[in-house]
Amino acid sequence: MKLYLSSTFSDLENERRAVKDVLGGQYAVVESYEADPRPLWQSCVADVATCTIYVDIVGLRYGFVPPGQRKWITELEFDAALAASLPCFVFVRDAEAIPASRTDLYTKDNDPALIEAFRARLSSGANDIPRAAWFTTADDLKVKVLSALPRQPSPAPAERIVEPPPPPKPGAAPPRTELQKLLESYQRQNWPTLSTQQSFTRTKVPSGITASPSAESVFDLARTAPVERLLVATRRFFLDRGSRAWANSSPTDAIVYSAIVRIALVAAERYFEAPCQAEAQARNDHDPMLSRNRLVATIEAAIRLGFGLCHSPGKDEAENVFSLVHPIPEPGMRDEGGLAPSRSELRATLQRRSVDVDRKLGAGYLRELIRELEEDQGTALVVTSNATGRFASGERRAELQAYLRGDFGVRSFFRQPSDGEVPGWLKAIESDLRETFEPILQPASPPDRANEDRAGESDPQASGPPQ
Repeated sequence: MKLYLSSTFSDLENERRAVKDVLGGQYAVVESYEADPRPLWQSCVADVATCTIYVDIVGLRYGFVPPGQRKWITELEFDAALAASLPCFVFVRDAEAIPASRTDLYTKDNDPALIEAFRARLSSGANDIPRAAWFTTADDLKVKVLSALPRQPSPAPAERIVEPPPPPKPGAAPPRTELQKLLESYQRQNWPTLSTQQSFTRTKVPSGITASPSAESVFDLARTAPVERLLVATRRFFLDRGSRAWANSSPTDAIVYSAIVRIALVAAERYFEAPCQAEAQARNDHDPMLSRNRLVATIEAAIRLGFGLCHSPGKDEAENVFSLVHPIPEPGMRDEGGLAPSRSELRATLQRRSVDVDRKLGAGYLRELIRELEEDQGTALVVTSNATGRFASGERRAELQAYLRGDFGVRSFFRQPSDGEVPGWLKAIESDLRETFEPILQPASPPDRANEDRAGESDPQASGPPQ
């Protein structure tokens, strides 16, 4: 699919490169730099007509006005795209974010009123003018472009091509999943303790192991023993010790309990292998998890999206998974808070506290905090929310995912609404996993919390902002 990229050049070179970086693999980007016998403006307008998508980046320079014309080339290209009924995506850089040297007011190349008039036209809300997105930096533009382009109308949806993984080399072990990596590294780090604890070596969880188990043999067992056997043994292990045993355990026992839970998670992963592979081909990353249960949805997401889980005693949410706090109307929307409150929101989420909108951390500072948290956890940080309220829209979910992953490297997933449909194949798996993990991972809670988990967690913003 051909995409026409329009803008002035010298002042928006970084922004043009940013668009090509994120779209170059999906679109053939046309920029009208080929030799052509026609005058420049005519060849540019003609090139627009050969494309199926039009992208315009606007700063504070009006640009070249061809002889005999009243408008600059970018505006002529814009008018040609409108006349051809192309899907037009316009991105306007915030005036306060533009260096003075890149403005007509500074260079005196054109009357500054000309570019201001064009920017006012883009903000007019007229029926024939597409809604523009405002951005501040080239990185911010990447997020806005990734969020906007999936909303383009097209004659027919492109067929999603899933490349099969390369065949493993003879004798090569299959690649480790993130949950497997966490189990493997945890056992190696703590094997001097685990190997001396009969509560671990003689429990029914690593059943079938010889009298001298090794970290490798336990790891292989977690990947190969019948899933049901390991899950039932895990449940019995914790029931025999009491519901608060892990929370009140000694440091040595806590290492054993954590290892048992990690073995069970690796086993549970195999429940989802075939179904999740099929779902990965049929669903987008921003689509809600299929399970309505909070705990099972998190396990499903870890398997489907490929991240680890670090659980602590008495907590029903993994240490590296954070439920989104979202008091603001729209992340990244102009005149509705912008991206700075989104950083406040992310900071509050990762610290599991209410939002202080006056505490606007810099993006670089927040990225360093995230890197430090990931080092502590040994795996990626993950943000989750219900697919209700403002996130009932797939566009909003994709927008949030692009922002979190693009700016901060943070992964995210969405939980099923309470009225979402659960496929038949998942119901038995859901029951098995709840029977195994709920007594272990969920803290003592009032009955209404248990009912909430059965129905799907309520969304504090379920009504959503005015749209």
